[in-house]
Amino acid sequence: MRILTGALFREILIRPTAVGGADELTILSGYVTAGMLERHVEELKKGVSEERIGQLPRIEIVVGMASHGIEIVQHRGLCDMVRRFQGMINCSYLVRGNPCHSKVFVWKRKGVPVRAFVGSANYTISGFGSSQREAVAEADPYIANQYCETLIRQSMPCTAPETETLVKLMETRDVTEFADEDSVILSLLITRGKRKGDTHHKGGLNWGQRDRRNPDEAYIPIPKAVRDSSFFPPREQRFTALTDDGQSLILVVAQQDGKALHTTMDNSELGRYFRARIGVPKGEFVTRQHLLNYGRTNVGFYRIDPETYQMDFRPNLGPTETLERLEP
Repeated sequence: MRILTGALFREILIRPTAVGGADELTILSGYVTAGMLERHVEELKKGVSEERIGQLPRIEIVVGMASHGIEIVQHRGLCDMVRRFQGMINCSYLVRGNPCHSKVFVWKRKGVPVRAFVGSANYTISGFGSSQREAVAEADPYIANQYCETLIRQSMPCTAPETETLVKLMETRDVTEFADEDSVILSLLITRGKRKGDTHHKGGLNWGQRDRRNPDEAYIPIPKAVRDSSFFPPREQRFTALTDDGQSLILVVAQQDGKALHTTMDNSELGRYFRARIGVPKGEFVTRQHLLNYGRTNVGFYRIDPETYQMDFRPNLGPTETLERLEP
């Protein structure tokens, strides 16, 4: 029996379809995160575009520990991915019988199980990253598939209307409950130099205001002090943020020296989100006055765990308050 302890992402999640031509993957995992699913899909799409993979495989996911509760940010992120990749991705929660902490990955080709893996790695960034040790072994694909099929029949789609009444969704916390080391405030304005206190001309919320770019492209600047604190995950490692208005954003630290937060598959998603919040039409240049009229010139992030954050952009500038009080 072969035991894998390294390169788990490539060996378990990519190689069977790239080399073996498998076209369907069933994932049974105690815990699942939306950021991991998005990373997986992006790597598969890259493989197809580079002709290393013949076609995108269908992915069936079962979250085994759902009855213990799911962070609402992860639930909404998973639902968003299912809707975005309708027909390619299904995700369900185990809601009948005992919870399941198993981690099983079964690849099929034309409906026939061809490879399977079992082990300790949850389908999360942490489980398939380098921050902790995991071991996964090959297993009999038919037996593993039978086990997964049994649990699929006891599960409910994450997007089903009744899911949110059957599964405990862990809501956002009050921002005052977070310790100082688990919270940061990031300015949406320039914080130094001659243009301090103004919005960026071709950066920040106006990153796309350049020739031949999507004008809604945007990023949130990360100052050096925050970068040095390791508050956010390492560069290019996805995490999910639940906004104060109930939306879910998958974000990543990017650019040189990790100086910016982006949305992942589409950089304009972040710009559209902020323009909608402050009442600015899509594609329009964002000014300091737009932010002042809305009542906020910065955004707060609160760390729940390394893959889950809260993002707060509620107005906090009263009519008689000064901008300087709230700027870092």
